[in-house]
Amino acid sequence: MLKHIIKREFKVLAGAKAQRIGTVVTVILILAGGIAGKYFSEKYSDDSPSDHSTGFTIGVTEDMMPYASSLGATGIIEVEGIKQSEAKEWLKNQSNSASAKPSAVLTGTPDKPEIIQSEDQGQDVNKAMVSVISQVSVLNTADRVTGPLTNEAEMAIKQALTPKVTTIPSEGKNLIETNPAAYFASLATQMFLFFAVITGLSTISIGVVEEKSSRVVEILLSAVKPRTLLLGKILGIGAFILLQMVIYVATGIVALKIAGVSTSFDLGSTVIWVFVWIILGFFTFTTIAGALAATVSRQEDLGAITGPFTMFMFVPFYLGLFLVPAQPDSLLTKIFSFIPGFTPFMMPVRQAYGVVGTSEMIAAVAVGIVAVYLLSILAGRIYSNSILHMGKRLKLREALSSKH
Repeated sequence: MLKHIIKREFKVLAGAKAQRIGTVVTVILILAGGIAGKYFSEKYSDDSPSDHSTGFTIGVTEDMMPYASSLGATGIIEVEGIKQSEAKEWLKNQSNSASAKPSAVLTGTPDKPEIIQSEDQGQDVNKAMVSVISQVSVLNTADRVTGPLTNEAEMAIKQALTPKVTTIPSEGKNLIETNPAAYFASLATQMFLFFAVITGLSTISIGVVEEKSSRVVEILLSAVKPRTLLLGKILGIGAFILLQMVIYVATGIVALKIAGVSTSFDLGSTVIWVFVWIILGFFTFTTIAGALAATVSRQEDLGAITGPFTMFMFVPFYLGLFLVPAQPDSLLTKIFSFIPGFTPFMMPVRQAYGVVGTSEMIAAVAVGIVAVYLLSILAGRIYSNSILHMGKRLKLREALSSKH
């Protein structure tokens, strides 16, 4: 019976003309954004060409000074000798200076060079510097080899070709400046989640009250348990909204390709986590909202149910927008990231800042799943005790009690 309820709810939404038109319009707008991005990026590159090969400043530590002359001979690299102990501090000062050229530090040993760079400069700049330094390192290593290449010499050249790269994380800078693709990916996740929850919350609430006021629910409950009916509605509506999100995310990826935006993150992994947060957030909010909708008998009274939910959602939404960028790895941010209802809005932004590991995200998901399970028990009780009640709205205490 659960399968039939899910199918019915899915077909009702899929067959609604407004839903189809809304989906098509949203897809068109997303693609239009990609086209606009391509237009403006091309216009910007035409007006102000961004050629990072015009000049770099490379800090070279004591052990790597044999590379200094080779780096300077390129004509695009300004070499500055620095101490090993001051490497990261020097790089931070360079990154924070508005007048300084793009910078990196070449350290390590001639056989095992290491490049230290700052993510503040952006992925493209850092890639350009790594490429130039790697080429110089290979040439320098080859010049030091006399006679036929031995296995050791060949290994040395290969090591120089792929030096170890260490990136210093951004400190207090806006993510939109340092990694715009990650910033907009996290923002898109929040927007998709907000849209999915609002749509699901209102659709489920309206459907519950319509069935109750028309007394259709009395017929349905003769064949199915109340908890099963509520679960079927949530799953059916959720399946349709998830399909919409798949379409929107796929369209967003196409739009990124059209705009020519390069991503510094694993797109496949990011998409998977996007859907994890959307599903978790959807069930967290809609499970209890659907049950509370059963406590009213008229559409006019639904505002008292959906209004507080909508207002509450702005709290984690704005925390994700403002608290996380200001304090991405603070204790307060970490605590909020594990609170059900806050997790789906805050974790995507922390992912974008690169301050949260996979184990922490899995732990947050586990907490969220437990919370959804407990909420479903509570929701089932409220729905079962309220769905056949007609008249004035039931108070929560009365809805939790079978005596009313």
